[in-house]
Amino acid sequence: MANVPNQRWRSLQRSHEDSARLIADGCARCFEEYIQLLMRTTIPANISSSDIQVANIFRELYGIVTQRQGTTIVLRFACIQLHRAFNAVEALIAAERKRGLHGKSHNATVTVDKFIAALKDADIDIKNSEVLELRRKVKRWNYLAQPSVFFLMAYSDSAESIV
Repeated sequence: MANVPNQRWRSLQRSHEDSARLIADGCARCFEEYIQLLMRTTIPANISSSDIQVANIFRELYGIVTQRQGTTIVLRFACIQLHRAFNAVEALIAAERKRGLHGKSHNATVTVDKFIAALKDADIDIKNSEVLELRRKVKRWNYLAQPSVFFLMAYSDSAESIV
């Protein structure tokens, strides 16, 4: 009879170790997916806002975000990365404006136009209002992801309703 508590304790300890291992494996997979997404979709600093890489990155991230490709966490990572892409392109446009490009349009307006053009090249029609709504959504996910994108793993699917 004295062995029963020890058996229960060992069983609980194994269960705890199994749970910890599952969590660690899940985090490792998320980390790998995030790194792969960053490698594919980070806009280089020293390119033109008209570079084909910008259009390709916009298309890939839009595809993930709107077609719900991959897991929920990859979708959320893609939202954060799309927010970063919008900001990076705005920064490129601001730098190009100093060299006399883009006329008098606001940086955000030019960025939205480039996003729409990138999707149009892939035969995807999107309205300006839809892009603005998408920007609002990815901005909220970015806010929820502070200070680290890995906080996104803690949110349940019900978080989608507040974004």
